[in-house]
Amino acid sequence: MTREELRERRNCFGELIQIDGSPHDCFEGRGEKCCLLVFIRVERANKTLQDRLAKELRLAGVSDIETANKFLPNFIEEYNKKLVVEPKSKANAHRQLNLSDEELNLIFSIQTIRTVSRNLELSYNDTVYQIQVLVRDTLYVMRKY
Repeated sequence: MTREELRERRNCFGELIQIDGSPHDCFEGRGEKCCLLVFIRVERANKTLQDRLAKELRLAGVSDIETANKFLPNFIEEYNKKLVVEPKSKANAHRQLNLSDEELNLIFSIQTIRTVSRNLELSYNDTVYQIQVLVRDTLYVMRKY
């Protein structure tokens, strides 16, 4: 028996969700490489999904990210119908998130300290940005060059 087989199924919807980013070549060399991000309940399901998705994309003639994103909702709906197992309890274990949009933006961001030059320029990842001042409304905008 594997470790996954020994683990008891969670009682409620929302108790265990794993987010996985996979560099799997979904387009099998037919398009640019991309990362498949999935919200899964067990790792074994993700490996099956990677294998099945690549085949389904090929059969549908999909070879780019834009078309794949249009293809995915229906694929996911059909794929999930095959795997649905009713939870033991109807209770929803998700917790209410009591954070403002501003707080969420701070949590889900990469923050670095930068120094702004006299020309209102700063650099990040080998790119120079300039803060432009629009005098009429004193609005600041970033320009990349």
